[in-house]
Amino acid sequence: MHPAMADSLKRLLKRLSEDKRCLGIFLSGSYAKQTEDEYSDLDLVVVAERSGYTEFRDSLRRVCEEIMGSIPAWLPEGETPEAVNYAFLFEAEDGIFLYDVYVIKDKDLPNCHPYDAKHILFDRTGVLAGSVKERRPAGFNADDLLRMVTCYWVYMYLNGKYLKRSDVYKLLYIQQTLFQDHIAVLHAFCPDKDWTWWAVNVKYLTKTKREEMLIYFKNTTPKDIASVLKKEMDIFSQDAKKACLKYGLEYPADAEKAVRKHLVEFFSNK
Repeated sequence: MHPAMADSLKRLLKRLSEDKRCLGIFLSGSYAKQTEDEYSDLDLVVVAERSGYTEFRDSLRRVCEEIMGSIPAWLPEGETPEAVNYAFLFEAEDGIFLYDVYVIKDKDLPNCHPYDAKHILFDRTGVLAGSVKERRPAGFNADDLLRMVTCYWVYMYLNGKYLKRSDVYKLLYIQQTLFQDHIAVLHAFCPDKDWTWWAVNVKYLTKTKREEMLIYFKNTTPKDIASVLKKEMDIFSQDAKKACLKYGLEYPADAEKAVRKHLVEFFSNK
């Protein structure tokens, strides 16, 4: 942890531990997973006593400013009656740093994302220790595999009409969707991993596979996108067939055959 971040956390914990409306705090994100480095932002979950939740939530920015000084950006996200996330930047002598602070009512703690006892930084009444839910990967759901594969081929088909229209922005959207579907299928080969954000998920893949997946990001014109579609189809087809074989499922070959025929005919007539 960067020294500026460590110092701010120490002072924030002290201040909030003195506020009786704050029942506890635990680490989340990369620090909880022990994958952090000096560039990581700090993710905290702050549990507030329900009767004082609104006042506590509304006072948090002022508290952070008193501790950390200037806060050039304060971003509320995903607010509900029970919780809100604040992403904010603070300035120190040697840089600008990011916090993600998720504030939640104590009654909603059972619905919060999992955490281990070792992640607890402060626990006034033992409510955190009593609600520990150790992080267990959800695992790969083989029941969704055929839907994922079919989804890929349906979206691959859409390239045809958007290439006819030279609609580069819809083509870029399709490339993003194909990438996401492909990543979802690759979970089949890492079923014990917690598949969450794709930028984290790719780290579980081999170096060769990570390099292959970059094909979805390299092209920004209709002509260039058209030039890689066959290779994209070939790579996905190989992965999807292996995944279906692994889980004893019949690969939807008719979907692939129809889409390949559609795109080949399109290119031959263009």
